[in-house]
Amino acid sequence: MTPDDLTTIYMGNAIAIALLLTLLFSNRKRLNDSKDFKIVFKMLLVTCSACIVDAVSYTIDGRAGLAVTIAIYITNSWLYISTMLVGKLWFDFLVEHINIPVNKALRGIMNGIFALGTLALVINIFYPIVFSAKDNIYERTYLYYIYVIVAGFYMFESVYLYYNTKKKAGIYSFFTIYVFIVPVVLGIIIQSLFYGISVIWPGVAIAIAGIISSMNNEIIFVDKLTGIYNRVYLEYMQKDIYKKKNAFVTGIMIDVNDFKSINDRFGHATGDEALITTADILTTSVANAGTVMRYAGDEFVVLLNTVEEERVEMIIKNINNAFNYYNERNEKPYKLSISYGYAALDLKNQTMNDFMNTIDKKMYEYKDKYYRISGKDRRK
Repeated sequence: MTPDDLTTIYMGNAIAIALLLTLLFSNRKRLNDSKDFKIVFKMLLVTCSACIVDAVSYTIDGRAGLAVTIAIYITNSWLYISTMLVGKLWFDFLVEHINIPVNKALRGIMNGIFALGTLALVINIFYPIVFSAKDNIYERTYLYYIYVIVAGFYMFESVYLYYNTKKKAGIYSFFTIYVFIVPVVLGIIIQSLFYGISVIWPGVAIAIAGIISSMNNEIIFVDKLTGIYNRVYLEYMQKDIYKKKNAFVTGIMIDVNDFKSINDRFGHATGDEALITTADILTTSVANAGTVMRYAGDEFVVLLNTVEEERVEMIIKNINNAFNYYNERNEKPYKLSISYGYAALDLKNQTMNDFMNTIDKKMYEYKDKYYRISGKDRRK
C-alpha cells in the first residue's frame, strides 16, 4: 500500500472520528436521557474505536515481526466483531425507539449469530477461515462475506420489523430508517468490491449522525416528562387520518383518578413519577396495537388501529390489569387507577373535533361514576 493510499485512509477515518466526537460533545446531555440514546452512544463508541483500529491495521499490514502478526489478528478481528456489533446495536436501537415487540426466539437468533461470528474469529487464529496473515499481509478468505451477510441480516430484519409494526400499529414515525441504512450499505458494498478502500466506518459515522439528527427532529413530537408522544403528534395523526377514506381507528381518552390528591399530598415530584409510570403502563399494555400520547396534564389519548369491540375491550382490560398488578406489587403511598371513554371514529359522520369531544365526554361520565362509587371528593 502506497503512502498516498495510507494518507487517504487516515483522512477518511480522522474525519469520521471528528464527526463522532462532535456528535458526542454536542449531544452529551441527551445520551443518557433514554435507552435508545444510550444504544446510539454505544454505537458511537464502537465506531470511533473501529476507525482508530482500521487505521492501525492498514499501517502495520506487511510489516515484519511476530508482534505485527499478533496485532494484525487482533485489529482485524475487532473490525469484524465491530461490523456485527454495529448491526446488532442498530437492531436494538430501532426496537427500542419504535417500541417494536420482539419475541425471545428472534432475540435468541440475533445473539446466536453474533456468538457464532465471534467463535469463527477465535477459530481463525488457528485456522484461517475468515482472513489470513501470511507474511503479515492481510487477505480475506471465503468466510469474509458471511459477515457481510450477517450485517445485511440485521439490516433486513430491522427494516421488516419497522414496516410491519408501522402497518399493524398505524404509527407515524418521524424517524427515517434510511438515514442509517443507506450510508452503511453503500460503505460495505464499496469496500467489498474494491479491496484496499476503507469506507465502511466513515459510512457508519455518517449513519450515526443521521440517527441523532432524526432523533433531535422528533423532539417537537415527544412529551419531555413521560417520553411518549405529545399533543402536537396527536394533531399530526388526526390530520393524516382525516385524509384517509378508510381509517379503522378507535380513540380512548384516559384520565388519572385522584391525581390532584397525589400532587397535593406528596408533592409535584411524586405526581410526575405517577405520570411517568402511567405512560409506561399504557405503552406496555397497548404495545403495537396503537399509539399512546399525553394529551394534557394527567390526560392521555390512545389511538387504536381497530374498531372491533372485542379487541378494544381486551386492550382496556389489559390496561386495567396492568394498573392492578402495579398497585399490588409496589409500596407507594398512593394507588394508580384511570377513568376512560372510548369510541370508534366515523369519518363519514364526524369531524375530528366531534370525535375527540365524544371520547372526552365518555371519559368524564366514567369519572363521575368513579367518584360516586368511591365516595371521594372530586376536588381533592
